[in-house]
Amino acid sequence: KPLVPEKGMALQEGDRLVTEASSFATFALANGSRITLPSQTAVRLATMRRVLLNDAVDFDIAVEKGRAETRVTPIAPGKGWFRLRTPSAVSAVRGTEFRVAYDNAEKPSLTEVTQGTVAVGAPTAPAPAAIRQGFGASVSASGRVDTEALLPAPVLRDPGAVQIAPTVALAFDPVPGAVGYHVLIASDAGFVDIAAEARTIAPTASFAGIGNGNWF
Repeated sequence: KPLVPEKGMALQEGDRLVTEASSFATFALANGSRITLPSQTAVRLATMRRVLLNDAVDFDIAVEKGRAETRVTPIAPGKGWFRLRTPSAVSAVRGTEFRVAYDNAEKPSLTEVTQGTVAVGAPTAPAPAAIRQGFGASVSASGRVDTEALLPAPVLRDPGAVQIAPTVALAFDPVPGAVGYHVLIASDAGFVDIAAEARTIAPTASFAGIGNGNWF
């Protein structure tokens, strides 16, 4: 039956993790890799194995809906695999940082690479495309792969200002070509412990209920 996750809970192969509205989760793999899930996301731990013969790892995580951001600890050649998949695409790496997004079969599966290189393609593709840092790939239901450069992150206006109002109000410079913005607030610079998020069309975002402290 469904369980409410607790900090430090051990996960195993076959487990499914779901974040509801305004909820977030981060879990770590045995080799130190981390996967962060924003709200409205569901993932399944398809394969979580270690090969005793050569101490290799085999991690395969299925994103059923929503988004997942991962920081993969480098895996030496011959020492294992890390795959983040959706129903229409597989992203395979040996150590990098990237994001995967999937809504439904009518929309493409998205992969965005923020560090390193990721091999991206349909599950049956004989030769996946190599997507390098600063680029994204979309994979359609038919297996077509399209790539383009990622837009730069917006620049926050007055980032050092002390917020004293009940509502935290952020403003940033518009990014040419952007149709929307995804804003996160976390307690750490690595954005492992996410506290709030917002999606907005305008270059502003407001958050209520953010407690006193230092936030990123």
